[in-house]
Amino acid sequence: MSSFLNQDAIDALAFFAQWLDFTRDALNIIAPRCPLFPYYTNDSGIRVAKTRPWLDPDGPVGMLLHYTGGPNGIASMRWSNENQDNRGSSWHITILDHRIKELKELTQDYPLVAKFLPVTALLHADIHKGTRHGNWTNNRTIGVEHRNLGMLSGAARGRPYRRSGRRKYYTRQDKIPIYIRNRYWEPYTKDQLVCTINIGKMLRRWRGCKFDPCWVLGHSAVWGSKMDPGIAYPTELIRDAIFSDVPAERIPWLMSYDCSMTLPLTELVEELDTTILDTDRDQDYAVFEKIYEPLDPLDFDESKGKSWRNHLREIRANLRVLGYCILPNDYVEDVNAVEKELYTATNIFQYSTHDPKYKGNKLKVDSIPGLQTRAELIYRLKQFGYNV
Repeated sequence: MSSFLNQDAIDALAFFAQWLDFTRDALNIIAPRCPLFPYYTNDSGIRVAKTRPWLDPDGPVGMLLHYTGGPNGIASMRWSNENQDNRGSSWHITILDHRIKELKELTQDYPLVAKFLPVTALLHADIHKGTRHGNWTNNRTIGVEHRNLGMLSGAARGRPYRRSGRRKYYTRQDKIPIYIRNRYWEPYTKDQLVCTINIGKMLRRWRGCKFDPCWVLGHSAVWGSKMDPGIAYPTELIRDAIFSDVPAERIPWLMSYDCSMTLPLTELVEELDTTILDTDRDQDYAVFEKIYEPLDPLDFDESKGKSWRNHLREIRANLRVLGYCILPNDYVEDVNAVEKELYTATNIFQYSTHDPKYKGNKLKVDSIPGLQTRAELIYRLKQFGYNV
């Protein structure tokens, strides 16, 4: 256990312990065969835990945000945990978009769960170990899945949609798809976002300064073929809320939030007068461990030239659009310098292009936000519907 345990950390661990007990009891009601922790059966028939030690032995440094991409969060969870032959994905937390009525009385027995989690959310993996949810970030971040279809197609476009037997779209009838960047997305509910913020605040209490906003990211930020949690998810606002001291219920934008609204999006920056230079979820690479080494001083070798610095205002802004933790240009003393956040985000973005399923170019991981990184950012933005 961490040597810096203080009262905040103890309170947070009490919350997680109570939430784990709630999940155990909840699974006995809604999914009796589903184990509390994720396992798979290896070739010898031995039950093996789909967990791993954290890179920092005291716990995670961030959280990775996902959508289930499926119509039913409980079904997704059962596929992950109950299916013993599944050697692939697992995650720590599933956040639904409603309260399961069978658990209403049970929730009352767990006051911390009732207070901080306004919809049914389940903690079904040990927070003291990593899970298989985020490729090379598995041993750094807690995986948070939201019940959400993400990008919509077919009959779900442009009108309310609902649970419908075996059909692939599933949500409450009052959820109207959001049209963003020429595509339809399923919106997230206010209560889902409140859950995420409160969970993040508890992780911050537990881990203190080691819980790093640079590592509160969407899955798409670390793996180039992923779209979750999508641009209907306000990653930047969620991150700011987690690292503020304002309770979730008093955050101004969240107080007025409803499923049908589109939150303001950070706008990309284009510089058209410059020349642009010219695969699975659970795959781990030993080389990726280097990313967590201490940062070197941010004075890159002069021999690499300075022309790439002329594009830093654009690169910084567009990394923010893609959900990375980046200071706005207005808050940077020298827009031609590379601050820690830009250094880290560039490093993570460059690693994301090593996804074997990524259709763009694999970038050299040197943490320099240069012209090739700029070109690849534009390609990535086009995947999300931006006209660049």
